[in-house]
Amino acid sequence: MNHDNPERLCDQVARRSFNRTVLTVELEGQSFNACTRMLAHLEGEYGQHLRGVLDFAAEQVGQTEEDPVKVSTAYKYPLFVEDVIIVLHERLGRYDVLVDPGADIRRYSDLTSRDIKALSCVGIGTDLLTANA
Repeated sequence: MNHDNPERLCDQVARRSFNRTVLTVELEGQSFNACTRMLAHLEGEYGQHLRGVLDFAAEQVGQTEEDPVKVSTAYKYPLFVEDVIIVLHERLGRYDVLVDPGADIRRYSDLTSRDIKALSCVGIGTDLLTANA
C-alpha cells in the first residue's frame, strides 16, 4: 500500500518491528507446548478464517473510508496476526517462515455474525463492510 511513499513505508516497517519485539518478549514466558498450540490455531482453519476476515475488512475499509487513521488501523490487523505467527515460529526455532494467505472471503455474506460483531468492536462497522456490496 505504501510502496511508493517512503515516509509511510518506514512507519509501517517501524510498527511491525515494534510489534515483533513486544510479541517476542511476551512469548518468552510461554512454554513450547503453549506456543505450539497457539501456532496450530493460527495456522489452522480458525486462523485462516481470521486472516481472511481481517483481509476482507481491510480491503473494504481501504476502498470506502477516507480517514487515513481508520484505513491504517484496518490494515494493521492482518499484519499483526501475521507477525504473531512469525514470532511464534521464531520462538519455536523456525525462521524464514512464509505465512499462508487467509481464507478467500470476498463478500459481506461470507462473514459470520461473530465476525461482524468482532469487527464492530474494533470500529469496523457494517456500514464500512457493505459499502461496496
